[in-house]
Amino acid sequence: MKSPGITLIITLVCFLFVLGSAESKNGSGYEELTTHLEELLYPSELDNARWGAALFDLHTEELVFAENYNKSIIPASNQKLLTTAVALEVLGSDYRFQTQFYLDAREIARDTVRGDLYIQGKGDPSFTGRFHDDKNSMDLMEDLIEEVFVANRIKALDGEIVVDAGYFCERSVEGTWENEDLSYWNAVAADSLNFNENIVTYEISVSSNEEVELSWEPDFEYLTFEKQITTNEDQSTRISYERDDANVVHIEGNIQPGDSISRRVNVAEPADYFLAAFRTAAENKNIDMGNASFRIQDDIDMDYDDMTLLYSHLSTPFEEIIDLINKSSHNFYADTLLRTLGRVEKENGSFSGGGEVIAETFADWGIETYGMYVQDGSGLARRNLVTPRLLIELFHVMQDKDSFDMWLDSLPHGGRDGTLRNRFRNRDIEGDVFAKTGFINKVRALSGYIVEDDNPRFAFVLICNDYLTSTGFINDLQEKFCEEVWQWHSSYEQDK
Repeated sequence: MKSPGITLIITLVCFLFVLGSAESKNGSGYEELTTHLEELLYPSELDNARWGAALFDLHTEELVFAENYNKSIIPASNQKLLTTAVALEVLGSDYRFQTQFYLDAREIARDTVRGDLYIQGKGDPSFTGRFHDDKNSMDLMEDLIEEVFVANRIKALDGEIVVDAGYFCERSVEGTWENEDLSYWNAVAADSLNFNENIVTYEISVSSNEEVELSWEPDFEYLTFEKQITTNEDQSTRISYERDDANVVHIEGNIQPGDSISRRVNVAEPADYFLAAFRTAAENKNIDMGNASFRIQDDIDMDYDDMTLLYSHLSTPFEEIIDLINKSSHNFYADTLLRTLGRVEKENGSFSGGGEVIAETFADWGIETYGMYVQDGSGLARRNLVTPRLLIELFHVMQDKDSFDMWLDSLPHGGRDGTLRNRFRNRDIEGDVFAKTGFINKVRALSGYIVEDDNPRFAFVLICNDYLTSTGFINDLQEKFCEEVWQWHSSYEQDK
């Protein structure tokens, strides 16, 4: 009978043997290819950098190549692969976000209601013209006013309008993202109520008499702009801006006469932005709210069953949103999705709640989550961590899911669309790569599938951290890696 100590040693040795085999397994004549790939990824320019990389043959189920296979590495927007895969499994492709409008009426006299209106938001990120034939967002809000008030024959409201903003919790992104990102369109906080992707687009131009003109869209007053801009024709047009916590946007720089420039700035309090747009649209539609007061509250404990549901607004279905998340790498939608996973499954509408759902779903799928850390849904946070093993296992598992075709089609297509539309051009592998890109400072990622006759043949992970070269240099190496795999595979198949 073996002692517990001997049994433990034998188990550990077996584990290390299996792990070592996984790292070095390269049958089917892959030895020469592996040598080329090792040389490719580590030119002298990347002596300081670190790769998390892997190549997996999906037909033979061989791990052909691996670098830091079990080590944690920052994924940037490859994090969206985790978020969207789990959302398809847990929420489903037909999932829609709801925004509901309840009336607690005390008295109704003709077309005037004395009572309170409650707006219960559930995180809809798609209340924007992007999903409505590029319709102006304020026109969409006026359509909403029609449904809430006009369709219910309400012309005046005397009471409170209360925004129930408690669906998500821990909405602050401080400490999650880099401070210098917090004013920009790619670092938008997801809230229970969102309007126009929580963005204001402003434009600066120079009039014929060389005065600086400023306009913005949506065109109701919400942000305050303070500008210090020169119009020196001897200097190039260069504008910088920053939004403070009071929703004041400080703009400075130079613009040459005849030029115009537009920028997108996010808002500090999305639910308040939604409410401001709602009030403006009501005024535009001649709804009398002169005696109404407005309040935003996170901890409302209301029994909506005792109220009248005036209108329930349904979002664009997830199957239409997933393309925007992966092909365009839209952070706001991915982060909203992660919070939604936490709320739906855990009653915890936070990044951490969504992270628990990802970890549990992966465990159910048999995916090793050691080395994974979920800080957000988009990959903007530098504290996100994955391992190449986790991504390869995810690519392998997803092939057997009913949602796989939708997930695969949502990935950028090399040389064709999304964030890969201008990459892999004029290479032998153009059109045969479906992969998610990722970029934050000194992190460049590309992970996905190499297809053969429209079917996935290889899964690959290529994530470089801490490089000091140009991002274009890393892009080129990633594309060459995929091309070498494809060229080798094509010649190998011909020689068999």
